[in-house]
Amino acid sequence: MLRVQLSPRRTKFVDVQPDNGINKGGYYCKVYEDENGQFECDSFTIDKRSFPPTMTDAERRNRAIKLADERVKQMYK
Repeated sequence: MLRVQLSPRRTKFVDVQPDNGINKGGYYCKVYEDENGQFECDSFTIDKRSFPPTMTDAERRNRAIKLADERVKQMYK
C-alpha cells in the first residue's frame, strides 16, 4: 500500500490495483485513512491513456504509483 505523507501529522494510504473494467490497462486506486485499509475515504482511476503502449508492466506500475501519489496530494491540499 502506498503511503502518502500530506503533512507531518496527516497521512493517507492508497491501494493501487490494475483496473479490470472499462479502463482495463489503467489503474483503480482506493484511498484509506488507515494503513490496514479499513476506512476508505475516496477512490479514483488512472486512465489507461496515461501509459505509452511501449511501457513494461513494471514501468506502468511505477508510473501509476507516482501518479497516485501526486493525485492524492492534490486532492487533500
